[in-house]
Amino acid sequence: MLQAIGVPARYAVVDCTSFWMCGSPLETKVGSEAFRYCVDAARDELKATDYAGQPVVMLQVSGSISQTAAKVLAQAMRQAGFVVDEQVMDWGTVLARRAKKDGWGLSRSIPMAST
Repeated sequence: MLQAIGVPARYAVVDCTSFWMCGSPLETKVGSEAFRYCVDAARDELKATDYAGQPVVMLQVSGSISQTAAKVLAQAMRQAGFVVDEQVMDWGTVLARRAKKDGWGLSRSIPMAST
């Protein structure tokens, strides 16, 4: 995802699943097994559920770097077996849709600082 949004490879962290920054005094791997990235493992886990192909609605902000990252995520989700309905809209519409808490399953957007 970082490559998709233009972050140079030299800034990539290989397989750091720590909640805290890897290499820091607070780094821990406890519970990190759930955060590994493996499409094959996700596919196997999905098969073990009662998921029946219901579309997962993914809200995306048009023209943002998060939309690029969302496309990568949607592709991986499809490879794992999900049916993904990507819905692209402006930031204000994403906020309004997210506030309803129904009619969507994922929201991929860059949070804006509140003032």
